[in-house]
Amino acid sequence: MNTPPKEHINVDHHKLHAFVSTAAQTVGLTAEKAELLAELLTKNDLRGVFSHGTQQIATYAILMRDGQLNKDPQIEVVRETPVSALVDGDGGLGYFPAYQGLYWRWTRPRQQVSLRL
Repeated sequence: MNTPPKEHINVDHHKLHAFVSTAAQTVGLTAEKAELLAELLTKNDLRGVFSHGTQQIATYAILMRDGQLNKDPQIEVVRETPVSALVDGDGGLGYFPAYQGLYWRWTRPRQQVSLRL
């Protein structure tokens, strides 16, 4: 866990979620992906992992705005076996293929499964 600074302000997590979603959509992320990103970053803050929380939206927004990150990645499972999947993130943020990979896992029978993202 990260330690919050000694001087800080408390911001309602619902407001942070809305801000992150709006910022992501403003630079071109779809509403669905912006909501997922906002949910994940806000939950990281709530868990005390501030280094991977809402503070990242500024960097992500700049990278998407400048074309260094794909703002409309087409996430695809490119190869799968009964126990693994290779997920292509199409040059976007890693949250999306990771989420898709976990979804893939959850929809499989209970057995030994591994993912490569």
